[in-house]
Amino acid sequence: MEVITLKWFSKRYRGYDTRVVESVDFDDLQFVDTHMCKMLVEFTTGESVTLTAMVRQNHINKTWSVNGIDTNGNQVAVRFPAQD
Repeated sequence: MEVITLKWFSKRYRGYDTRVVESVDFDDLQFVDTHMCKMLVEFTTGESVTLTAMVRQNHINKTWSVNGIDTNGNQVAVRFPAQD
């Protein structure tokens, strides 16, 4: 699993300090396209958040990604390698 760096927010929020993701866990993760699950994220600052996440599949390179977001603007995306 690889955390995807999201850079769009740096253009909107001047001086925004990027938090580093320490760990990501999932509640009810299924590798089914558009499946909704919960993403449990812990940052190196010790802060923990629970995000609503959606599973997506890239049909060209056969990878899966999960993008989670909440109402406070927290957003984390992870990519899983291709599965045979």
